[in-house]
Amino acid sequence: MSDKQTLLDLADRVEAGEGLTDGELYTALWDNKTALREAHHTYNVTAPALRSLDAAKVLHDAVLPGWIYTINWYRPTTELSARVSVARTGGVDDFEGKAPTAAAAWVAAILKGESGGTER
Repeated sequence: MSDKQTLLDLADRVEAGEGLTDGELYTALWDNKTALREAHHTYNVTAPALRSLDAAKVLHDAVLPGWIYTINWYRPTTELSARVSVARTGGVDDFEGKAPTAAAAWVAAILKGESGGTER
């Protein structure tokens, strides 16, 4: 795993609508995770995860196995946005991502959850 600050910085970029390169996302989440390596090589999920709920789900399962997630829509301004929360089973430690698309919000939540830190 990358350091906590790197993961949180990438989550901020995703929530701001900035793209991440495949290499940035993959490297940030790399922790000798066999499931992530397999998902990346089989489905090439790291880059598409910002655009596809299916790819975000595969990424979620590889990075945060056994964690639960919820997807919600809200309207903080005139634009519809997505909010995704991830939590360990049992609801301990909830990490939330907010972005214009549900897939990007999910990736932000995954990055925050993997950081294991307190949200800013």
